[in-house]
Amino acid sequence: MDSNVQKYIQSSQQVNLLDLQHDDADVHLKVYYLKYLTFDFTKKRRVNSKPHRHSFFELHLIMQGENVYSINDHIIPIGEGHFILVTPGVRHSFSSNTSEFAKFAMCFDLEFPDGSVFRRYQDLLREHSFFTGICDDRIMKPLEYIFLHMQYGGIADGKIVQWNILTILMVLLEQCMGKDFSVPEPVPQEKLQNGAEFLSICKSYIRANLSSKNLVSELAGYLYLSERQLRRKILSYEGKSTRQLIDELRCERIRELLLAQERISDICLTVGLSDEHSLNRFFKRVEGQTPGEYRSSILKSNYPVK
Repeated sequence: MDSNVQKYIQSSQQVNLLDLQHDDADVHLKVYYLKYLTFDFTKKRRVNSKPHRHSFFELHLIMQGENVYSINDHIIPIGEGHFILVTPGVRHSFSSNTSEFAKFAMCFDLEFPDGSVFRRYQDLLREHSFFTGICDDRIMKPLEYIFLHMQYGGIADGKIVQWNILTILMVLLEQCMGKDFSVPEPVPQEKLQNGAEFLSICKSYIRANLSSKNLVSELAGYLYLSERQLRRKILSYEGKSTRQLIDELRCERIRELLLAQERISDICLTVGLSDEHSLNRFFKRVEGQTPGEYRSSILKSNYPVK
């Protein structure tokens, strides 16, 4: 985000959009507020909202840190650069999962009347209790403009503000179209309480998803745990951090692929490392030697891979 925009947002905290409305043949929109919220929990207690419902949509764009949302008994961690959109009437709560975080929050009503070119979104919104996605430039640039406009132009040209908000909402919904929103069956609680079974589930999931860039949050979501709860369980049962466990299994897979004479570029893709330099640096940190040195030593040895 542009530094001037960031400075203005942090100083203003809220755009005065109370009861901003946009009505035409395709879209009925009413925005109640748009805020930029920052929290520093090194200085005060953490946010832990009570379960509640709204008659309107609630949108959070996470700019820093992580919030953990509880929606209809599902646990959804939402980290930096992602959004969550909660639909009206849905019971939800949220808590912080990091010592500092910042987010944009917007509450609004949105409807697409019969005959609207956006009518397909109406059915989508009625089918699901929440949506998640990525805050890309198509979302952030209009948002930045809104704050800049309020700084330099006041509300005189409110129509431009309205259309920027509509642009953001359309991009959010477009991300949601075609997504598979089926929720996987939760892992039975008795398995989560059994150390051996819990670790077996974690390790199987990690091995199958090493290429993922968000493996920790995805594993936590799969187990319906927050990242903090996941970290505590793994530490309790295995005596190591989540990251240490992932590194151990990633290194194990790299050894297997090196022995199988796979190409370095293919190994990088399989284990979620960006390039050969990252692979060399990671493997040397964990194993004390480069992948090439390890492969040479194994090929010269009559001993099996450890």
